[in-house]
Amino acid sequence: MKKFIAALIIIVSALTFSSCNGIVASKLDDTYRMDRVFLNGSDNTQTFNSFFVDYKIVLTKEKRFSETYNTLGAPIGIVGSWQIKENGKRLLLMEENGNQQTRNYLILKHNSKVLQLQLTDDSGDIYEYHLIRL
Repeated sequence: MKKFIAALIIIVSALTFSSCNGIVASKLDDTYRMDRVFLNGSDNTQTFNSFFVDYKIVLTKEKRFSETYNTLGAPIGIVGSWQIKENGKRLLLMEENGNQQTRNYLILKHNSKVLQLQLTDDSGDIYEYHLIRL
């Protein structure tokens, strides 16, 4: 009986976590533009905008993403898939072109108007991205 109860608890927990991830995922699909960027707590928006001109990201219901921007006059496009992890606390972007890296963002805030993400790079720098729904 104890094994049955333990198994039941594991199953219910797994279903709860996966359904929470689904709730967050269904609220994220949209088109966003960058509003503010912070690097280690300092406003870095102007520098970001000079390198990532007209930055836009689209997250689809089919769990696909596309990022577009211009850098040095050249259009750039990155595509891939996305998923929610850690009970809705993390957004993973898995690139399919270019270097095929996975970016692991902490979701700081999301609602009907904004999406705020945090990314810590390999050198320990902390980037905070404030995106606005279009």
